[in-house]
Amino acid sequence: MVNFTACKIAFETNATNLELYSYTGLTPNLPLGPGRPYLISEQGCRTLCGTGADKYPWATAANTITTWVLPIIGLLLQAPFESNQIAKTFLATCRWIGAPIASLSYIFWNIKITGKCAITVDMAVDYNAFPGPGSEFSQLRDSFYILSVMNQYALSTELEHAGSSSTERFLRVALFDNDLVLANPSKGMVHRREKLAASLRSGRKRGVVPIFISTLWFLLSLAISIHAAFGNLGVNATAHNLAIGLLLGWLPVLTLSSITDRSPGSADDVRRKLNRFLSHVRQGLQANTTNPRYKSIQLPAYSHSDNYHYFTSFCGQARSRWHYGIAHAILTGTEDAFAAAHGRNWTAHHNARTLLIRAPPATRHSNIWFDFRELWQIMGATALVGCSIFGSFIISYFTPTVGLGCRSGGYLIFFVITLAHFLAESAVWWIFPRPSKLRERIGWAFTVMEMGGGGYINFGTSAYYKAHIIAVYWTTGTILSSLAMGAGFLYVVAEWCTQSHMWTEDYGDAMAGLKATRRFKKYTIWFRCVPDWVITKFKTHRPRCLGEKKGRRSLVWRWKTSQT
Repeated sequence: MVNFTACKIAFETNATNLELYSYTGLTPNLPLGPGRPYLISEQGCRTLCGTGADKYPWATAANTITTWVLPIIGLLLQAPFESNQIAKTFLATCRWIGAPIASLSYIFWNIKITGKCAITVDMAVDYNAFPGPGSEFSQLRDSFYILSVMNQYALSTELEHAGSSSTERFLRVALFDNDLVLANPSKGMVHRREKLAASLRSGRKRGVVPIFISTLWFLLSLAISIHAAFGNLGVNATAHNLAIGLLLGWLPVLTLSSITDRSPGSADDVRRKLNRFLSHVRQGLQANTTNPRYKSIQLPAYSHSDNYHYFTSFCGQARSRWHYGIAHAILTGTEDAFAAAHGRNWTAHHNARTLLIRAPPATRHSNIWFDFRELWQIMGATALVGCSIFGSFIISYFTPTVGLGCRSGGYLIFFVITLAHFLAESAVWWIFPRPSKLRERIGWAFTVMEMGGGGYINFGTSAYYKAHIIAVYWTTGTILSSLAMGAGFLYVVAEWCTQSHMWTEDYGDAMAGLKATRRFKKYTIWFRCVPDWVITKFKTHRPRCLGEKKGRRSLVWRWKTSQT
């Protein structure tokens, strides 16, 4: 054991030791002035103090455990794990912790897609219209909610091989066609969609309150650490406790995101229900082959007629790399066909239902392409993780001994690795946009990545650093990380509130929530004008070679109905 207190006395009270072992090199960012503490060189520290360890006392270690370790464990336990899936739980945890930028980018994009489904439903009628159960609005609410659930699952190989146009047309018929005659005429398309949507809503995971409580526990721990740290400026123990909290500022946002990008109670059960529903649609299409309305649909080919798999693995909450989902293509086609041009009350269009079913594909090649609006989600995820890590880096860097040490260096390395991981993953998706065995092998390599000169010693006390500029650095780091975390919280909670009318079981409560959503969006519309303007300008001036139709229109939330 090393006793640094005794070592300090031996160094500072002995003129020979001061002459031999004082550090005389550069000390960037270390406060200078009268009363500055002596600095001992690394060689002097090894000679006078030894090479052992000076362990923190149990009280300090226990404080870190109770302040951070337990809240972090409690937060992780509220993550959207699948029940009775040990291997998947382990891999998902590695994914979320080891690649936070990539994970949050996927989660934010899926929240954006479900939000687009909610806006499309909201904009289907006038601002002050709240149609009752059984109305066309109610049917569209069911259809777009089913679409948002489908978006969390991977398409089967057979559905992929059927072709992007046929796949989209097939799913459009399943979601929006009311006239397709099924094998059991007494249970038509509207009835089956209504039954499926009700089942999906009832099977949606509950437990939102425990997630909020775990998040509040984390925030309480952070507040305690901030109070303790600024009461003991310059003390290592309090600084590192605070840095740990700021470093993981993105984690409660990721966990809280699961209240919006929500997993079902049983992913396999939901998949079976979706596949069963699409099997009924397939049988109806096979029985109506002479109808010119369905002639262009190429049904997926299966070797076994009694066991169709249209959707396979559950990919929600960034569980699977490169998962894009089918909802974006359908929503984009709908916007392009008529909804964006018509705006609010788009169901008043004389051919709305037909265009919903037969809207042309919005992409040039497939159902998967890079939409440059994803850059908002990517930049948001990068800023959240980057600011959280950089805030903790600032505090550790400017805590004596000032400079790049084990903790500040570790934080920097973590950010570099997670950013490089995301860039490499994005590059692979760009090169191999379609599923393949090669891309799968590269994915397993990413899984492995997700798992896993002389200096000086400063004997100065915290009293010295309280009187100097260290408070400015600590304040800067704390504010930077806290603002990023707070912005993440506000975004997720706002999306949860404004989308909840889609998945609320009770129709009356759903309409009450929709009314509150419209009021909120009406009075905060000014806040969304800037990103909408940037997107519009970018789409207008960028070249066609970037993979999306130039001038494609988007359905933007408005409270006024256009006069047509």
